[in-house]
Amino acid sequence: SDTYGFPLDLTQDEARRRGFSVNVDGFEAAMAEQRQRSRENWKGSGQTANTNEWLAIRDRMGPTVFTGYDNIEGSGEVLAIMNAGAPVETAEAGDIVEVLFDTTPFYAESGGQAGDHGTLEWPAGEAEVIDVRKHAGDLHVLVAQVTAGKLEIGTRAAQLVDAEKRRTTRANHSAAHLLHTALKNVLGPAVAQKGQLVDAERARFDFSHGAPLTEAELSAIETEVNAVIRQNVPAETKLMAPQEAIEAGAIALFGEKYGDEVRVLTLGRSLVSDNAPYSVELCGGTHVARTGDIALFKIVQETGVAAGVRRIEALTGEAARQYLLAQAGVARSLAQGF
Repeated sequence: SDTYGFPLDLTQDEARRRGFSVNVDGFEAAMAEQRQRSRENWKGSGQTANTNEWLAIRDRMGPTVFTGYDNIEGSGEVLAIMNAGAPVETAEAGDIVEVLFDTTPFYAESGGQAGDHGTLEWPAGEAEVIDVRKHAGDLHVLVAQVTAGKLEIGTRAAQLVDAEKRRTTRANHSAAHLLHTALKNVLGPAVAQKGQLVDAERARFDFSHGAPLTEAELSAIETEVNAVIRQNVPAETKLMAPQEAIEAGAIALFGEKYGDEVRVLTLGRSLVSDNAPYSVELCGGTHVARTGDIALFKIVQETGVAAGVRRIEALTGEAARQYLLAQAGVARSLAQGF
């Protein structure tokens, strides 16, 4: 699987115990084929719409009103439809198109957070939302496959975000913020974020550091993040001017573009100072209501991705629990083999 199913390393351990081997080359080839299939599935999805087309639509229609910080359901009017990069009036069953609504609860991929999934429903049909992209700066454009009926400009549709995927994505994104602070605390303040990807499956975080992390460092990072999770304190969000937020101690990410107003997210309480926050960052993503909503944090991999850049992949909540159960199961099997 190209998601977090049973991990390859644990599969290899169990195979060795039973006298088998894993065809890693075959596994990698199958993974490459799956990634290619995923890319092929995007063909015709409207991703080829040129920038000027979207800028023109933005000038005519204005920005999308995003309601997704407080809602995972809503309704909106279809303002534009793109099929393979060209504007169209309608989309038929089977078409994969890009759809722009006047208002939407669907989060568009940005800041390292994946776009929402979900469904659209209207009296004459329905569609599956398979991704959400941001165009022209502030248009939330839904990539949708029409599964029944016909979708037309002017249609008013119910928009239903996949609640479970949103919940786990929120947890993974908030965990990435806690991880960022823990890395600075354990490795030193020179650590800088170099990239991230958070979705419904995992948190992937790239950061500057010159050497592989030791087991002791990884353990200290996990312990710190889980301690803040157990605080179960409410997340706080404020709207501020970027410079004001930075002067107040919020971490701004190098290379990110910020508007006149930014969302400042505070998570947890400092583990060493009274009345001080644990994590304060500028972030437009969706996050947990309380740190306890993350439930559990587990690092599953730490690797190098470039000179001076390391990558941590981590799981939260039920996925983290299942990972630990799988590890425990392998350990029991190995113990029984002796």
